[in-house]
Amino acid sequence: METADTQVFRWDDDGGLQMQAFFPRLSFDEVYIADGRPPQKPGYPASIPYIFLRGSNRSESVFLGIVDVHRGTTVVRDVERVLADTPRAGGAVVSLRDGRQWRIYVNGSGQPVSFQDGARMDAAFAAVLFRKGGDASRRDAPEAGYVAGSGSLTLPGDRTFRAAGQPELTVERLSFIRNRVYAWPAVDWPSGRRGTVAFFRNGDSISSRTVVAAARRGDRTELSFGDRGLIEGRFGGTWDAEAGILKMSERTGGVYNLFTQRSFPGLYAANEDLTEIVPITRYDADANTLTVACSREQGGRFRDLDGDGISYIYITDVGPGCRVSATPAAAFGPPPAH
Repeated sequence: METADTQVFRWDDDGGLQMQAFFPRLSFDEVYIADGRPPQKPGYPASIPYIFLRGSNRSESVFLGIVDVHRGTTVVRDVERVLADTPRAGGAVVSLRDGRQWRIYVNGSGQPVSFQDGARMDAAFAAVLFRKGGDASRRDAPEAGYVAGSGSLTLPGDRTFRAAGQPELTVERLSFIRNRVYAWPAVDWPSGRRGTVAFFRNGDSISSRTVVAAARRGDRTELSFGDRGLIEGRFGGTWDAEAGILKMSERTGGVYNLFTQRSFPGLYAANEDLTEIVPITRYDADANTLTVACSREQGGRFRDLDGDGISYIYITDVGPGCRVSATPAAAFGPPPAH
């Protein structure tokens, strides 16, 4: 297809919401639009449209996209691309109909980058809202701003927005009933009106959850996640003592279960009464088995414990020994209307 400077896809859904996706100054050869099933969670729609862009002459395709969801008339007038000195970073100028302007920067390189509009950044994400008539080169132009990821954004005129790094804690134990995590050492967890986001890391597995309350408990930090449970899935299965693995009795892959061969390692398996939580180190899709880091005594706890004839194995992305830290993020100025 022949693409304009900014390609726009628009569609409506049955709930009265309008959506548009802006892809500024792209070089792509094919577009696929598919009706896909999102994760099956409370409040999620049964299906949503997905847009896939393909550049056939490259080994990988990295595109910038801005999606606007609204009712009635969109507040977005135009979107322009901002290039960076590395293909792993980029930005966009989102012009609003009221004359204000968002400048959004993304840096996936892990290194300091420079943008063609004169901005410099070593954080992962930043967004700055300019008032009507504002100019990026003016020191007093920004109305509000956000930075996520330890580091800073510096605009022309040396106006700098910075997010301080946060210490990493080690998870010691969990309460699945109270949806709480206890981690070492005790720190003053950053607070916010809408909660903060905690990132959990276990090897290559990274997940995030919203913390609704935090407190020091002796030499530990207690994190509460409100009504959101710490369990991500449940399967029928039991411990195979001879092979030293967890053998599932039902299909573990597919969109409905939310797990794939790539994502199981790094998660945790918990037994039926949630008293044993062990790391998953390997997944065999053909055999439908999980290899876990545990002793045979621990593995023996993965059995039918309530006598109902079914043994369940729970999957969670949080477990003892994983690392947790608050999102390095900062906001500046009053919350914008859009």
